[in-house]
Amino acid sequence: MESTDIMQVDVDIAARLTSDERYVFDVLREVAQEHAPSSSPRVAGGWVRDKLVGKESDDIDVMVIGISGEFFANLVARHLGIKGPHVIKANPDASKHMETAGASIPLSDGRKVDVDFAMARSEVYHEESRIPDIRPATAREDAERRDLTINSLFFNIMTNRVEDFTGLGIRDLITNTIRTPLDPVVTFRDDPLRIFRAIRFAAKMGGEIDSETLVAMSDPSLREVIWKKISKERIQVELSKLMKLPDAAYGVQILKDTGLFQDIMSEALKGTEFEGQMSPLDMDQNNPNHELSAWDHMIEVLNHTLAQFSDSDDETRLVMSLSAMMHDLGKLYSRIQEQKSDRTTYKGHDEASAKIAGFILRFLKFENRVIDHVVAYVSRHMYVHPLLHESLRVTDKTLRRFVRKMGEESLSWLDLFGLAIADAKSRTVNMTDADVSKYLELKKRIESLVSQVDVSETKLAPVLNGHEIMQALGLKPGPWMKDAVEFVADLQDENPSISKEEAIAKVRERFAS
Repeated sequence: MESTDIMQVDVDIAARLTSDERYVFDVLREVAQEHAPSSSPRVAGGWVRDKLVGKESDDIDVMVIGISGEFFANLVARHLGIKGPHVIKANPDASKHMETAGASIPLSDGRKVDVDFAMARSEVYHEESRIPDIRPATAREDAERRDLTINSLFFNIMTNRVEDFTGLGIRDLITNTIRTPLDPVVTFRDDPLRIFRAIRFAAKMGGEIDSETLVAMSDPSLREVIWKKISKERIQVELSKLMKLPDAAYGVQILKDTGLFQDIMSEALKGTEFEGQMSPLDMDQNNPNHELSAWDHMIEVLNHTLAQFSDSDDETRLVMSLSAMMHDLGKLYSRIQEQKSDRTTYKGHDEASAKIAGFILRFLKFENRVIDHVVAYVSRHMYVHPLLHESLRVTDKTLRRFVRKMGEESLSWLDLFGLAIADAKSRTVNMTDADVSKYLELKKRIESLVSQVDVSETKLAPVLNGHEIMQALGLKPGPWMKDAVEFVADLQDENPSISKEEAIAKVRERFAS
């Protein structure tokens, strides 16, 4: 028997339902009334949260009492005369602790609405594992075992009412407070992945973490449990979701404030040349080009990068935000720091940062293509700045070579430029528009050069390929080919309109014996 000690919220969600949702819930209500009256189907979690704040969601998860999700989904299928449900087996390693079943409910216009069904559950955890024993539960018990109060709200399909069993969910949603339903120490010790979820939701919702919850997240003894109970892949998934958010920098700052960022970096650098050789994240850079500490500068670069790549696809935003977050970690490496009379210099910090980024990303099991691109952008994040030095009198050839080199490495010169602009904007709290305008003017100049030839953002087709070079010289492949190919590319950097005939003549002049 379910407890009636519940906060019934007087929010007319029923009036906010789409016609599709109204039809689906009518079907589920009929099934429950006719075939499983004690099942009390409720929509749970994100759909309720989003609906209450005026966002649409197609992620409908239905919780039922006392019967399995598969059993209820089969009742729905028989009621509608449709194909049986798709059963999703429990997969604890992917945070899927209970079997669920999915049904596609057909609409009159031929479309379908996907609904997932699961039984209400409580979870009993053990000391060395975040994989719990699962037991059937009441709605209240199911609400209390969830990660955050804002995710513990239900919409009761039978009553058309929002239910807040914790008594905190609605209030926390209104005030954007991130809080665990139960004691945060217990909640996080049971499943430390909830710490990272709390940080992600704080960034996603623009919310403030409840003080008691924040203290628990910062508890060193609790953080030690992370490496015992959570796979690195699960942490990576949460961090990837965080780094794609518009306000990811807010979440990254919480990672730092709780000591989690330092923990991750220290664990990743064990056994490397960097172990025990890193300065604090808040290190004063002691350099006239930077007013901000190393950490504050990286956070500002991340903020500006997120703004510049707000409309990019998910993977590009992930790569560039990770690059921004790690681009200057090499400055913390003591062997990079060189003390001058009145300043500290960091020659080679770009390559050191790239190595550190690689260690961290591999430690967290990021995909290889993400690792490769982040490491490349971090190692090259200083490439753009020298191009603005007036003393260099940068030629069109130099700029075309810059674009070509980026393309040869499958990197986007535009994305690297975006990172450089973000870096420039973050050197001082008083960076002027005039300072930034130099970067924008150079960017326009390169765009103009690129537009004059048949070139994509990254690749320029060579005027002569390897086979044509060999034919022109009458030679077989050999070590000489590398120099010849680079020579042709250099010709093209100098004159992108060079013809094949002109290029062949130059090659013969340079390489014919």
